[in-house]
Amino acid sequence: MTTSPAQEWLSQMPSRALLSEQLRVTGRFVIQEVRAGHFPPGFARSIMQALRQPGKLLGSPVMGGALLGTRNLRGWALPLLLAAAAASGAETEVLSDLSPSFWRRACAVAAASEYLGAALDLIDDVQDGDSPFVQQLGMPIALNIGIALLELAPLALRRARAAGWPDSLALAAQEALHANVLTSLGGQYMDLRFEQSSAVSEAQVIEMTEKKSGALLALICQLGAMAGTSNQQAHPSGYFEAISQFGWHLGVWFQLLNDLHDAELAQAQPAKSDRQRHKKTLPLLLEQRGMIENTDNSIQAQSLNAQAALSYTYVMAETFRLRAQKALQALEEQFGQHSLLWPLTLPTWEES
Repeated sequence: MTTSPAQEWLSQMPSRALLSEQLRVTGRFVIQEVRAGHFPPGFARSIMQALRQPGKLLGSPVMGGALLGTRNLRGWALPLLLAAAAASGAETEVLSDLSPSFWRRACAVAAASEYLGAALDLIDDVQDGDSPFVQQLGMPIALNIGIALLELAPLALRRARAAGWPDSLALAAQEALHANVLTSLGGQYMDLRFEQSSAVSEAQVIEMTEKKSGALLALICQLGAMAGTSNQQAHPSGYFEAISQFGWHLGVWFQLLNDLHDAELAQAQPAKSDRQRHKKTLPLLLEQRGMIENTDNSIQAQSLNAQAALSYTYVMAETFRLRAQKALQALEEQFGQHSLLWPLTLPTWEES
């Protein structure tokens, strides 16, 4: 059976092994930065707990020596490293030729993404009010940890300067970080406000998802591309915007898949927070609004309505995946091959 171009490097053991090791380097950088912060012992332990939550790099089997799997594509560190390598002009067969200074720079920026992801997830969990980890910490301490993680992200970006990152790019990266986090927080505000309103449209929910999640993956791809650019390189005008556009669509796809998963859980557990709080994720909004006309309130009718909402959301998620692929095609047409990024658009990675 032949391997598709999108899957090519995933099937190549040397590439997987090299990228797995760079993920471990990123993880060690994350740990070292926390230790270097000279935090009170309990504070440092809580920060590390947040960084080891499910879905985070430090909680991944790769940190124990395993090869990266397709699920690592859903994290933040690996997409950032791939964007950095692609921006450097590297293809799969020459990843091992990238300089040590490149990897130091890319791993430092990837560490910043881990701090940022853990911070925003923890703050989101505080707002949702149904996280066992937040309940274990207590809300005041959880907020304290979240703010600390936010502050660690720009500090990690600063470390990348020592590995040959031009000052102009380092400053641009800091600006991109703050601008996109603010956009995402605006999306989170919309999410919270929508819980208090019954007059929310599908278009408003998509806009909220784009701001909350699209902006963050756009940031990850942009930071990665900037990390992959050295003193000797100069990308054509529009390159960083083009790779950000790819990340924007990718982020919305990721989020809609996550919303689908949560909606399925909410069906099985009606007391789950999302349903109790009248959250307006796309599948829950469509279910609340009603997808099938002229139905009664029987259990069978409710189940059909819920399944219709899930099916529609899947189609919408697939639309954004295809938009990400189209954006990547446009990127390659204008700026050359970026084959390392294609596995991020695989339709089946979430099931692997």
